[in-house]
Amino acid sequence: MCLSGLSPEHAPLIWRFSEWVLVRRPTEGMKVFTSTSREHELPPAAILRFLGEIKLKHTDCAFDFTEVFLEHLVACGRAGASRADAELHTDLALGYLKRVLSLRLPAQPPSAPSPLPRTVPGEEPGLLGQARSKLFAFLRKSSLYDATKLLKLAEGTVTAPNDTRI
Repeated sequence: MCLSGLSPEHAPLIWRFSEWVLVRRPTEGMKVFTSTSREHELPPAAILRFLGEIKLKHTDCAFDFTEVFLEHLVACGRAGASRADAELHTDLALGYLKRVLSLRLPAQPPSAPSPLPRTVPGEEPGLLGQARSKLFAFLRKSSLYDATKLLKLAEGTVTAPNDTRI
């Protein structure tokens, strides 16, 4: 892909012309930013800001650009052990947790029967199980995320000692 070969001084061109392919073919479009053969690196913070803007502009697109880019940074080892890198791990973990929280069932009163049979968190069928499994795997693998930020986001979502809704 031509855009992935451009240097940072051509960032305005990359931003302008990558939006079209990102929206129409997200997986292909992400290669502009995730290509391992990229000669010149763009600043990850600028890419994340740009991808976030694309998501806000195109709310009908279900593809999570920032999550895919953060996963790329973590998987390629570009997110090492510095403070800025730890923030990338935290951002990825927060994204996973937000997805889990958005997919959970609303809290049921203690006397109400559960609408679903009890399952082990992360092993439920469907999107919730996939999201929890992804979150749990990341939390086990990484030690760089800020657990206090995750706990703050989850605060108030667990209502009883045996509540496994997160």
